[in-house]
Amino acid sequence: MTPSKDKEPKKPKAPRKSTTKAASKKSRVILEPIGETIEPATEPSRSVPIQVAGDNKQQGANAPSYETIRIRAYELYQARGGTHGQDLEDWLAAERELMTKG
Repeated sequence: MTPSKDKEPKKPKAPRKSTTKAASKKSRVILEPIGETIEPATEPSRSVPIQVAGDNKQQGANAPSYETIRIRAYELYQARGGTHGQDLEDWLAAERELMTKG
């Protein structure tokens, strides 16, 4: 048998200190305006009527339907090679194209 040693309790470890200066100092960011400041408009904004899908009252009787515009926009998307990120441009081009065909 080996003689038993009285084990001493372990000392708690001290927290690690950072060796970088940036970590020891608190950094503060100051934001300043760049360029000229835009003032709010002095005139009240005018409301613009919003077109609701299927609402042909404002467009006229010969306006293309939502479905017709959707199909043409998809055709334009495919003609571009199917690249993403231009859905609004495709939609507006299809709408413009179909409105001029009447």
